[in-house]
Amino acid sequence: MFFSFREAAKRASPNFDLRIWATNLEKALKAYRTGKFAKAHQLFKAAADEGDLMAHWWLGRMHQMGQGVPVNDAVAFNHFRRAALAFDGREPPGPLMGAKLDSLVHVGRYYRKGIPGGNLKRQPQRALRIFRTAAEFKHPGAQYGIGAMFYDGDGLNKRPRRGMRWLMLSAQKHFPQALAKLGDIYWAKRDQPFNDVRAMMWYILAQNVARPEVDPEIINRYNELAATLAPQIQEQSRQMALNWSRRFPPPPHRQLTQPVAETTTE
Repeated sequence: MFFSFREAAKRASPNFDLRIWATNLEKALKAYRTGKFAKAHQLFKAAADEGDLMAHWWLGRMHQMGQGVPVNDAVAFNHFRRAALAFDGREPPGPLMGAKLDSLVHVGRYYRKGIPGGNLKRQPQRALRIFRTAAEFKHPGAQYGIGAMFYDGDGLNKRPRRGMRWLMLSAQKHFPQALAKLGDIYWAKRDQPFNDVRAMMWYILAQNVARPEVDPEIINRYNELAATLAPQIQEQSRQMALNWSRRFPPPPHRQLTQPVAETTTE
């Protein structure tokens, strides 16, 4: 679910020569990028204690993913909530605004699912309100959340067509969970002509932007479909994925792990 803010944060704080006067946030980012997660967590915590809201975003991420600390969604929620409460749509765009917006989406996600054993009950209507706020700023995670809730009837009246429209908006930004959701939708209807091709197309696009540490289930599902479908179907799917990528290029900050390459025949 980490999308809009991560790459902006990298651009805002590129690699630098560490000076004695570097802030705790800068030291934490350097430690994080070199894989020293325990040290990074300690420094992000120090920065958060100083009131740095961007540090709260990073701490939410680390507790959500188990980087340097055990996975703890309740702690992650609290950190994201600290940053989300400061969100102000009138704030000029930038890394800090992006961190707050992304935190808002994560808070919505937790309200949608709840946290078992974490004293947070599922509140889908509250999640939908939060997603709508973030969607006004075109956050693909919020668009995906709205689309999935409408399509599945998750806590509200089921409206598949409306859900598909929101999922498509998110997919056009190459948000991996939206792409995978579309793949699952078409796979469930593969008894209809060409839906197996469409399902594989969406999963090709999804696995190209999915990060193994964030969305391993997308990559696993892609491998399952690739092992199931005939080569000619996969070739059709690759061509469709290539055409989609040409029509809707990935945003500059969304780097593909593997490009959707053209295939050649001899």
